[in-house]
Amino acid sequence: MEEEKVYIFVSHSHRDIDKVRLVRNYLEEKGSEPILFFLKSVTDDNEVADLIKREIDARLWFLYCRSRNAENSNWVRTELDYVKKTGKKNFFEIDLDRDLSPAAKEGGAGAAIAEKVARRLDACIDDLKTLRRVFVSYSLYDAAVAEKLIYALEKYGIEALYDAKSSAIGNWFSEIRSALDLAAREDGLTICLISPEYLRSEYARRELEEAADRPGKKLFALLCDGEGEHETLLNSLPFFLREYRCLPVDRSDPDAAVVALMNESLRLFGDHFSA
Repeated sequence: MEEEKVYIFVSHSHRDIDKVRLVRNYLEEKGSEPILFFLKSVTDDNEVADLIKREIDARLWFLYCRSRNAENSNWVRTELDYVKKTGKKNFFEIDLDRDLSPAAKEGGAGAAIAEKVARRLDACIDDLKTLRRVFVSYSLYDAAVAEKLIYALEKYGIEALYDAKSSAIGNWFSEIRSALDLAAREDGLTICLISPEYLRSEYARRELEEAADRPGKKLFALLCDGEGEHETLLNSLPFFLREYRCLPVDRSDPDAAVVALMNESLRLFGDHFSA
């Protein structure tokens, strides 16, 4: 299986591009995909801000290249404010002025600080693998999000258990119960992708009841096509789910939805990303 690329949003001042390139080049050599933005063709500030926010949402990792230039950059402040607002845990910071000064670069610290970042990323991937198996409950209507989520989990070596609806009806529920039992163990997680279509499915509701009734870590995600629909869906949940925190997810963008689900899954398994 092809290894999952590690995509990193790199927040930096373009005035530091020579130093940032040292970090970028090393991370690329390690198989990561650092994303650097410098947009000359787009002049509408609102359009730029919206694009940057969408890109931050679509990356599991965020790297802040601190410097005097970065601290005086309006765009960097916009990026940092947005990350704090979203509550991303997978946040890294390096100090370019301290760690990549001319004297430090002569001593090879450019590669050293990049290697430090790369090691942290490697450790995060290892931490992710402490999550060994996941049961994913979803309706066929939401297969686009579910399939991308299952693919992302399996890329990290996590066993994804799900209802493929391929079994005979007589065996279906016993197989689902067995899968839920596996996911309910200490090293597992159950993710229920709840949408209006999900709640109308008898099979999905039975999975939901079984999942809620079991011990272990659980993630209930409300999949809607817009923010305004989340409250309506929340109010239509079965009574037994009202005590759980439900993560709002925009299913109109499957890639961003998967990032949100992966980030929340990681949060449930501990804060692996604190600086």
